[in-house]
Amino acid sequence: MATSIAAKDFKKAMELRDPDFNDAFNAYIESTLHTQAVVSKSKKSLRIGIIHIGAPAGGLNAATRTAVRLCLNRGHIPIGIGNGFTGLIKDNVTELSWQDVNGWTTKGGSELGTNRDQPQPLKSFPHYSRTVTSAGGTFVDLGLIAFHLQKHNIEALLIMGGFESFSSALTLSHARPIYPAFCIPIIHLPATVSNNVPGTDFSIGSDTALNAIVSACDNIKLSAAASRKRVFVVEVQGGNCG
Repeated sequence: MATSIAAKDFKKAMELRDPDFNDAFNAYIESTLHTQAVVSKSKKSLRIGIIHIGAPAGGLNAATRTAVRLCLNRGHIPIGIGNGFTGLIKDNVTELSWQDVNGWTTKGGSELGTNRDQPQPLKSFPHYSRTVTSAGGTFVDLGLIAFHLQKHNIEALLIMGGFESFSSALTLSHARPIYPAFCIPIIHLPATVSNNVPGTDFSIGSDTALNAIVSACDNIKLSAAASRKRVFVVEVQGGNCG
């Protein structure tokens, strides 16, 4: 590899790299360099809504930045929905440009705004009601959500967050026979310190939380090592995994 780099044969050097490195490099280039995307006649430029649901998690803003720039580089229009579904029905909706998400990589929390409000579950899924009530969120009428999705011509939806996001996506998908506005591509990107989204192995934010916990425990250990007859207890967030 070093020989190829010295000979400035960068194509061969990249071929000698691990496939994961190539994927990471391509993702970095596509989210850093702005190109004028041209959508072919066989494809359609979509208005893609991006929404945060649930508690904030590390990496939400970085993931949103990447999603926005991937949309722009591929000829789509990213639509930022502020403050979850409650913000949607209040028309807190705006098109996001390349510069709008500049600097979001290092920001914590949620720049779009997030809460635990979820779509009103159908009567065939009453167990969702207990989940929302215990989490402190409220219900948003499905009809209002469908109306405002149509009003803003949102043709695809990217939901980022934890279990509340998962249940929201599930509720919208099951309501498709009643509300045609939900008959659009709906993707859920797990982002939670609890890492409790069913069917997933990785969640954005869980590694960040673990790193912060370990770092804090290392600092506490300095005091604990010098103490006698004293117990240090560390309580962390993260639902059942906390």
